[in-house]
Amino acid sequence: MAADIWQKVDLDLVEIPAEEAPQSDKPTPAEWLSRWKRIRPYIDALASLFWVYAVLKVFIFDVDRSLIELVAPGAGWLADFRLLTFVALLAIAAVIGRSLNAILCVVYVLFFPGVVLFWKVPKALIKTRSWVTFFAVANVLVDVIGSFRYVAVAAALWLFAAVFVLATDSQVLLVPSLLVLLAVLGVSYWRTIRFSARPTRFLEVQSKVIESTMESDRFTGVLTIGEDLNSDEVTKFNAEQQQAFTQRLANGVLAHRVLGLWAYELDQYRRSTFSLVLNLGGYLWLFLQTLATLTLVNYGLYKLSASSFTYDATPTVITFARYVLAAFSGSEIAAVQARSDLAGAFSVLMTLIGVVFLVGFGLTLFFSLRKGRQDEAAEETTKRIRQQEAALESKLQGEFGVSMEEAIERLAELRYALNGLITYLSSRIPDYGRR
Repeated sequence: MAADIWQKVDLDLVEIPAEEAPQSDKPTPAEWLSRWKRIRPYIDALASLFWVYAVLKVFIFDVDRSLIELVAPGAGWLADFRLLTFVALLAIAAVIGRSLNAILCVVYVLFFPGVVLFWKVPKALIKTRSWVTFFAVANVLVDVIGSFRYVAVAAALWLFAAVFVLATDSQVLLVPSLLVLLAVLGVSYWRTIRFSARPTRFLEVQSKVIESTMESDRFTGVLTIGEDLNSDEVTKFNAEQQQAFTQRLANGVLAHRVLGLWAYELDQYRRSTFSLVLNLGGYLWLFLQTLATLTLVNYGLYKLSASSFTYDATPTVITFARYVLAAFSGSEIAAVQARSDLAGAFSVLMTLIGVVFLVGFGLTLFFSLRKGRQDEAAEETTKRIRQQEAALESKLQGEFGVSMEEAIERLAELRYALNGLITYLSSRIPDYGRR
């Protein structure tokens, strides 16, 4: 029946585009848009400062009071009138600009994190015109979302423990806090080494998503001609039927080209060094976490028993950070040294942690350069996507009775609106001729 379906196509229904009339001078951009482009960098800077202030104020320390005390000691009481300051700024904005403009700027500042997340970042990714960058960002997002539960719990435990170490001298709080810090660090080491040696979750997720989408009844439905068009009672399509027929054929062609482009770009990503960069970034974060954790643990030991260390001057957190960095290489600093058996044992443990870190980092670098399991997993994912691509082409040929290239030619004859997109996608896949 598919071979006869094309006899029902009525090319007389295809609209021939009329000659375009000469265009008049293009209108100049709206005055408000030009003005917005001029002031947007300043609004972005103001919004960034506002949100940095808000985060510091709510989650870290009383930033405005501290700044006032730094500039004018004894005038910290002015911070109690911060609400009046904001009202004054709004009044100044209303005077300088129009009322509507001032309101829109305030709304923009209030929703600036959403603007960055849902507009500025995607826009920057699009401007790169790099699928490799897109895959790298998607890889990070999939890992973050997949590990969100662990990250949220571990971060909360670590922060609570760190605050207790820095803010209290109570043994009841210090001992559990030190154990929590060490436990979170140990789990972080295990997860970092394990994730660097196994294929990323990103590869597995995209295989499952593509296969489940391609095999779903809903997707199959948009590719099927349907009984209404295949009926023997229909000898020639009317305009509505021909539009539906054209769209269903185009759905299959577009899906085929998207799959081909996805497989090609994924293969390019596999050949890039982004997986190595991501692994190195993970180990850099692990190093910073190790330094911060061990510094807090040693500082906590010092608060539990100052006699556990020898020192000339009262050691600070920075002093213990230097002490930890030296312990990584098995050396010491003169400012503070381990004295008790517990502090000495922990100094040996820090040296062992440094060795484990270097070994794990070296193995990650080695496997990343060899691209062993990661490379095999990427190749397998690419292969499965191309299998879906081939299955789609076979399904489309069985349904419409034409090859993929013939389908593209038919769509051109039917003057399909998105034919330019199909041509663009095809031009981005140079290895079609080799498959």
